[in-house]
Amino acid sequence: GILSPSGKAGPDLIPAARGPRTGGAVWVDAALPWSTRVRRASMSVRNAIKKILIANRGEISCRVSRTARRMGIKTVAVFSEADRHAKHVDMADEAVCVGPTLSAQSYLNVPNIMQAIRDTGADAVHPGYGFLSE
Repeated sequence: GILSPSGKAGPDLIPAARGPRTGGAVWVDAALPWSTRVRRASMSVRNAIKKILIANRGEISCRVSRTARRMGIKTVAVFSEADRHAKHVDMADEAVCVGPTLSAQSYLNVPNIMQAIRDTGADAVHPGYGFLSE
């Protein structure tokens, strides 16, 4: 069986997510419906993340920003000089320019993305789709 942080053993508790406030894991009752387990695990992780940097642009970034806002998480958008006035930049709580127009020099420039994370104090990074996620 699985041993929970409280010492309770058995197959009735399963690790559902990782979070710093739970000693590394969020434990939920395996007998609960899937949707309840996901909701409880996400609530614990949500409480651990205060600010997320979205390392993408366009509609993907807008969708992540909307969801984060509903969850009470602040957002940081990254942008190239060409995207300075883009919708995803306006939607975010903060925005950081990560380089010139070419994506290889901005969105794919890992040192610049890492510096943006440090400068803004983001707790997490969402890579979006394409760019850094690939």
